Amino acid sequence: MSKLSQIPVRVEQMPTDDDVAIAQSILFEIHDKLQNLLAKGEGGIIDLRSLPALNQASLQLLENWLSLGEVSAMVTGVGKTEVRETAYAGVWWLVFHNQKGDIVTESIQIAEVPDILKSQLGDIELGFKKLTRALSALEK
Repeated sequence: MSKLSQIPVRVEQMPTDDDVAIAQSILFEIHDKLQNLLAKGEGGIIDLRSLPALNQASLQLLENWLSLGEVSAMVTGVGKTEVRETAYAGVWWLVFHNQKGDIVTESIQIAEVPDILKSQLGDIELGFKKLTRALSALEK
């Protein structure tokens, strides 16, 4: 028979008016950056972990309000990076993890495609050379 002490409990706090105000201010900043992306082709990044007033309750509100979009990706490198499109095209939620899986930082990037998903020119050159060698091997 299981014991009550073995049941995991997660305490959630109700967001305060301040939590709502903080999350809303970030939404307005996202709106401005999205407008700038449309008008000038320049988006931006909001480093959520650098905002001292942002607590777990306002972060959860923001995540709920932005919701999920149609695209997600996992980038593996030194650590894993989760990339999720929000319900608003051009607004991306990124979560960076270290090698142990701990969250290092979270950010919102306003862009057509997040920078982390774009191939670097040097990597494209290496890919081209690798494909060239593979095609050469097929011809033999």
